[in-house]
Amino acid sequence: MSSAHSLFGRIILVLAVLAVFVSVAFSAEDFQVPRELRNEYRIGNLNEPQDAVPGIFNGNEAYAYYVYPPSQCECEEEGFKLLSVTQGLHFDEQQIPALLNVRALLIKAELDSSQDYYIPGDVLFEGPLQTFLIEDNGPVLVTVPTGGSEAFPFDDHYFIGLRYEGNAPGSLLIDDEPLPGIEYINTGNGWFDLYGWQKRAGGGKVIVYGDIVCSPLGVPTETRAWDGIKSLYR
Repeated sequence: MSSAHSLFGRIILVLAVLAVFVSVAFSAEDFQVPRELRNEYRIGNLNEPQDAVPGIFNGNEAYAYYVYPPSQCECEEEGFKLLSVTQGLHFDEQQIPALLNVRALLIKAELDSSQDYYIPGDVLFEGPLQTFLIEDNGPVLVTVPTGGSEAFPFDDHYFIGLRYEGNAPGSLLIDDEPLPGIEYINTGNGWFDLYGWQKRAGGGKVIVYGDIVCSPLGVPTETRAWDGIKSLYR
């Protein structure tokens, strides 16, 4: 078994350990109540990372991942608020320390009738700039809080994403289920489908997901902040 495969095979075990450390960011009451009962859900690519692709992530770029909230969760309210966006990255020893300046994005999804799938449209929400220092090599999950977004219609199509500022090259964590029209990259010249972008078409999709909370439209909802970086392997 290759070292890379062994590394990613340990992610589930390490995530269980991480849950203990992340818990300090929440009250004891939070963890006594399941996420679903708090009307909080996770949407996006929830697959386990299978590989890391170098040569694409170089900083000064944005990533967008297609989501349709009703396909992954249910809300009694007619709206939702985006709490955070997370992306999986990998840094080699020669790439650390890495300084990341990142903003969370919620983007309108527009149907491309010529290809029968959605493409990123206007930015609906852009969060404040968040700065993270990566000091350990290996895979990490970078979680960027939105700082509080307005409520958006639940039953609609979106892209969640992150915009990086500054140069901090690394690798993208991906799954093993490639699909066109799901993941996009913008290096300053518009959005391009990551399917086959400088990587084999069978390379899978980037690990990007968002945490949301169900909310009536137009009614403020309390948001929470937590640690922005969760190391998956040390």
